[in-house]
Amino acid sequence: MTAYRIAVSVDGTTFKQVAGGTWPADHTLKHVRFRPTTACYIRLEALTAVGGETAIAGQLDCGGTDRKPRPA
Repeated sequence: MTAYRIAVSVDGTTFKQVAGGTWPADHTLKHVRFRPTTACYIRLEALTAVGGETAIAGQLDCGGTDRKPRPA
């Protein structure tokens, strides 16, 4: 995944974009920072991938930079 968009939602229907950009085409761990927001759902959209292939996210962790997310 080399270009992405992140959106969040409180109801799973209406999403608002909170981040987006590009990543290098390598296998390093990727990080995204965005302003604190209230959400129950997070959507990671792959806009482009290396060679036009399918993008795969192996693991997603969400939370602050200094604390873990609160349980819903």
